[in-house]
Amino acid sequence: MSHVNARLTPAGRLIMIQRIQSGRAVAHVAAEMGISRTTAWRWWRRFREHGPAGLQDRSSVARSHPRRTGACMQTRVRIMRHLTRRGPVFIAGKLGLHASTVGRVLRRHHVPLLRELDPVTGAVIRATRRSARRYEHDHPGLLIHIDVKKLGRIPDGGGWRLHGRGERPKRKRGLGYDYVHTVIDDHSRLAYAEIHDDEKGTTAAGVLERAIAFYAALGVTVERVISDNAFAYRHSTAFRDVINAHGIGQKFIKPHCPWTNGKVERLKPHHRDRVGLCETLDLQRGPNRRLDDLARLLQSKQSPPRHRRQDPHRPNQQRSRSVHLAHNACMQLLSVKYWRLAELAARLDEIRQDIAATNDLVKKISKYHLVIFDDFFTTEISPHATRVLFEIMEARTGQATAIVSQTGASDWGKIIPNQVTAESLINRIMHPSMTIALKGETNLRQTYQPREIL
Repeated sequence: MSHVNARLTPAGRLIMIQRIQSGRAVAHVAAEMGISRTTAWRWWRRFREHGPAGLQDRSSVARSHPRRTGACMQTRVRIMRHLTRRGPVFIAGKLGLHASTVGRVLRRHHVPLLRELDPVTGAVIRATRRSARRYEHDHPGLLIHIDVKKLGRIPDGGGWRLHGRGERPKRKRGLGYDYVHTVIDDHSRLAYAEIHDDEKGTTAAGVLERAIAFYAALGVTVERVISDNAFAYRHSTAFRDVINAHGIGQKFIKPHCPWTNGKVERLKPHHRDRVGLCETLDLQRGPNRRLDDLARLLQSKQSPPRHRRQDPHRPNQQRSRSVHLAHNACMQLLSVKYWRLAELAARLDEIRQDIAATNDLVKKISKYHLVIFDDFFTTEISPHATRVLFEIMEARTGQATAIVSQTGASDWGKIIPNQVTAESLINRIMHPSMTIALKGETNLRQTYQPREIL
């Protein structure tokens, strides 16, 4: 396909052919058109072979794909997906293929995603887009999107996300909901939002009235508004009066197709996270109070996000817990440091001769509110790095420290060369003053068997 700065479009190629047909030299016509003689001869040859049809752009897709997965193997992939309803990683392990290859085969045959299927029957239960076409209007105000997000009110001291379900003392019900009314311009993405106690038609009408004034103050005239089929938008007289008063056109999305109103739907997770954060956390509190909340979070039984649940066929997903902890710590405005133990050991060996640099690194790590050590003692590290690691653990006494390991604590002594150093380090990690130690999803203290030093 010709780009905007192309020397030759199909019309330009025809002009070049007409000049060549008049008897002029191909090289002279090429110089006039600003192209090479090779290009001019190519199009002249295609015209003589195929006529005017030869001046059109050709597809760049290869005529053959000799390394494409065979039809028989593709059928096996589809059959196994239908019978097991498992993902590409599982199917690839059974058939001896790469997961990416299985994924391409499933996409090529338009196989629905697992989240769109009923887990028992395999029937498609989630509506999908009919097309991936994306639209955007030409100028601001031509179309605005409006919608409401319902958010549960969070009690003082935090809700179930902080304390766990049923674990918060003096639990109270009936706190009600807040309704975030959001308006966003289709072209500029300029958004206007208000928080109210309800989603009635009069409330929605007032939000629209003030949103129109907000855009008008910026020189934007609202011409049309699109919304879902909520009662406040489709049947409210007050909302309709505002529409008629400003001469605005009103559109509704097709039922059960929220992606049509996707530009405002995309803001809902943002409202959920940010508004919920402001209610859950008192940002005027000191970091020590927020650190106490983090300690309760680390010791809670809260599972990782649903889309990162543990899969026995994907062992590297144990890191989802550490990522989840880091995300929650950042949301509470706490400083987080993530280290893979092998990388930390390599850094300590680099600055081994520089005592000042080593001490500065230890002090720097001790200042973070949360430090996550991943891949803990999966490979052997030097005695020097082990001693410095012991100093780091000593400096972090009483602070939040998460340890993620693929091996049990009782096996660490086999990896550390010096047994005395190993037992000292392990006993320090297992000391009650350390906030938590993890083995994937399991508390390491439950699997550790202390041994006497010979």
